[in-house]
Amino acid sequence: MKGAILLAGVFSFLGMTEMPIGYYTFLRIYLTIISGVIVVNELSKENKVTGKVIMFTVIGIVFNPILPVYLHDKELWSLIDLIVGAVMLIEGLKRKNVKDVNIS
Repeated sequence: MKGAILLAGVFSFLGMTEMPIGYYTFLRIYLTIISGVIVVNELSKENKVTGKVIMFTVIGIVFNPILPVYLHDKELWSLIDLIVGAVMLIEGLKRKNVKDVNIS
């Protein structure tokens, strides 16, 4: 999980550059999945809504590919990508290399 979260940070930083539209679709899907897994893991550990749960829920909503948020401003998206990339890298670096939760 740690590696997937760190990759999410790198992918988000890459979103700040000019990429094909397919990359941004991939980024939306990947960040939504990673955010969702983090939320599920946190809720199963804490059994309550925390600031981290809210933050990753917002990331999941902003990047969701089903009902996409269109801001029509590359500079604003670049700022969001920068913030989300930093959040993902920090979250990934804080984690140990162990399996978080067995989702069965």
